[in-house]
Amino acid sequence: MGNFGLSAKVDVIAPSASLQVAQRALELKRLGKDIINLSIGEPDFNVPVPIKEGLYQALENNYTHYTESQGVLDLRKELAKELGHDIEADQIILCSGCKLGIYLALETILNPGDEVILLEPAWVSYKHMITIAHGKSVSVKTNEKNNFIPTIEDIKKAITDKTKAIIINNPNNPSGQLMPKEILDEIVQLAKEKNLFIISDEIYSDIVYEKESFYSMLNYDYEKIIITSGFSKNFAMTGLRLGYIVAKKEIAKAINKLHQHIGTCAPSIAQYGIMGKISDVLKNDVEDMRKTYEKRRQILIDGLKETIFPYIIPQATFYMLLNISKLNMKSLEASKYILEECGVATVPGIAFGESIDDYVRISFATSDEMLLKAIQRFKNINI
Repeated sequence: MGNFGLSAKVDVIAPSASLQVAQRALELKRLGKDIINLSIGEPDFNVPVPIKEGLYQALENNYTHYTESQGVLDLRKELAKELGHDIEADQIILCSGCKLGIYLALETILNPGDEVILLEPAWVSYKHMITIAHGKSVSVKTNEKNNFIPTIEDIKKAITDKTKAIIINNPNNPSGQLMPKEILDEIVQLAKEKNLFIISDEIYSDIVYEKESFYSMLNYDYEKIIITSGFSKNFAMTGLRLGYIVAKKEIAKAINKLHQHIGTCAPSIAQYGIMGKISDVLKNDVEDMRKTYEKRRQILIDGLKETIFPYIIPQATFYMLLNISKLNMKSLEASKYILEECGVATVPGIAFGESIDDYVRISFATSDEMLLKAIQRFKNINI
């Protein structure tokens, strides 16, 4: 292997813990084995018809050129109106997906050595993006007894004089749990006291089964809150890469300065494709998808009772955690075992932190038939 003199950052970023399982699943599929993929992290629905029509029209109108870096103004105005809370268009940056939004936020606020608190279970890319931005991630462990919700005492213990920010993922991927308002209140108060940023990833906020329980960071008037979200999960348009950032105008301006050099602008086709359609699609298409996910969630709740896997009922998202401790193995080994024995691909919990190394994540963004088939295979596992 040649010495190419690559960045040291690349060396410290570990390969995805789920990649080994995904690679083996592909190998087994090529060998003709029937594999049920419950590791998928995107909707199985197609883009809603109104959005498709908008995309076609955008092409007909030749809206294929650069937009302003912050995003098409009329779309930002529409989104601001939908978000409410007196959000203005200048507070919004449209970007190529929520993931880029999180990375831009981190690059904007972090100096080398700054620490960012992650609340486990934490989405797999957070810690790596922090590393790339020359920061250091500090994990706060949680457990099933508390529904994987951190206590304010544990968060306080993780704070040092180098702490710069806290990342919140609400609703949570992979647990599907919602952060209670009481905890959010305490986190905001703590952030104010310690002068910390809060980055709130709310990408699953429209896929919630306990509507009254979701509480957005938009409700708080704290100048150092940065909210990221997008249209990948709710509008089932993952490949069209359209996310957004909401922040105070001064912060938004700073983030957009980076965006001009890193991302240029969000895809013009996607921006014009959803323009004028956000409200109607949320009320109709997104709600229909949410109801379907809720039905599938119930299929799992009913069917998994007859397996060796206790589970945590998700309040949101299309993910569920299965407790695999009865297999007497940790999550990566368990994921491999379940794949080989059952032909079902899952995501090992260790990918999201040590707190859930006794769990695997499954997705119910697939058909009823596939879920029922997977449940039957789970029933056949003996210990």
